[in-house]
Amino acid sequence: WNFHVPSLEVQPLMGHGATSVKMNVSDVFAEFKVEYLQAFGDGKLWEITQIKGTILGKFQTVMSPTFKDKYALEFSECSGQPEVRVTHMNRKTWHTADYFGLGIIVTRKVKQVLEEQTEKIFKQKLCGLYEFTEQAQQQIDNALALQEATPPPRENLSNPYLWQDSRILRWLVKFNQHARVNRFSIKSSLEPFLTGLGTSEGYCVWGAKSEGCYAETPKAITNALRHAWNVSGGRQVSAALEDLSLRLLDFTIPKVELPTLFDNDGQLVGFDLAVGPLRFKLLGSAVIQSDAYNAHCDIRKDFSIDVQLSIVGASGSFLVQADADKYNALSAAQKASLACADSVLQCFRLDRFKPYVGLEKIDVYVSPGQDGEASIRLVEGLQTLVDELIVTGINNAQSKINR
Repeated sequence: WNFHVPSLEVQPLMGHGATSVKMNVSDVFAEFKVEYLQAFGDGKLWEITQIKGTILGKFQTVMSPTFKDKYALEFSECSGQPEVRVTHMNRKTWHTADYFGLGIIVTRKVKQVLEEQTEKIFKQKLCGLYEFTEQAQQQIDNALALQEATPPPRENLSNPYLWQDSRILRWLVKFNQHARVNRFSIKSSLEPFLTGLGTSEGYCVWGAKSEGCYAETPKAITNALRHAWNVSGGRQVSAALEDLSLRLLDFTIPKVELPTLFDNDGQLVGFDLAVGPLRFKLLGSAVIQSDAYNAHCDIRKDFSIDVQLSIVGASGSFLVQADADKYNALSAAQKASLACADSVLQCFRLDRFKPYVGLEKIDVYVSPGQDGEASIRLVEGLQTLVDELIVTGINNAQSKINR
């Protein structure tokens, strides 16, 4: 396959509480080559080799990020106008007409059938793409269900230790309150170990260790970004993000309140942490492979996504229960760490958690094509599309998220 970068236009949201985004992809052009194809027709199995051709056309739809129904995305007013042309074809299967010197007519008819069937497949698959977001919707539902879960009731202790009485925790609270005045900075403490921070390359958090990354990209993330869909005849279409690398470009830590102590409930130890602005870059390769319809397809495009968040934070509290007599019997060194005091803790669990995120900018880059101007249009369109989808998705799911 040889793709030329198309144009992507995204219609801005209209009106208050808009629930959809209009997307229009035009100037699509691709050259394809199929080494071998088997297809049934006219009561026989046709074998065709060396199919070459082009695909022209456009695709448009109104996208609604629902985050509340079966699929995370829905398409309406969807239409695709592919124009498939087979420019070269070698036919191995003989036809009766070949014996009378009329094989060119048969070949022309086979080309026409291939073009028509391919156009039909493209139309069906393009307008059914939203069905691939079912797994994303399941993950969203699971995350929201976790937020809505009611914590189990706490055990009533006859003599619980009250954490506002801890000299160590009170000292930590004072230290955090005066850290800025005393010119202590967590970022400054970490910077000597974060090579590349503040540069365009950034500090490699995940990736190949041979490239100096701190850790290998977790297999759980790689597996989560690899999906396969079964089609007719036991064939598959698979999509994956490979060679992933996460690079931290820059960050600021405006708030560190750890621990937070509560006068009204001495068994809770709270926290309120924030990072922002936070800027990082995700690098990798998008790979699509298919053996559907007896045609092998392998498409690979390098990409990078530059994300800047205005704020990422979380507040909440842990329920930490311990018998006061047993805790006071510990040595000062044991009290200095909850891990060392684990033997006397009767309960340690997350009691409340409230995350908050502010998205400022997303820049998308794809491996450059021959048409630099078209690449710029596509990148700008992708960035606008992502921004608009996030906004409309939140608008559509306000009631569910607010629960």
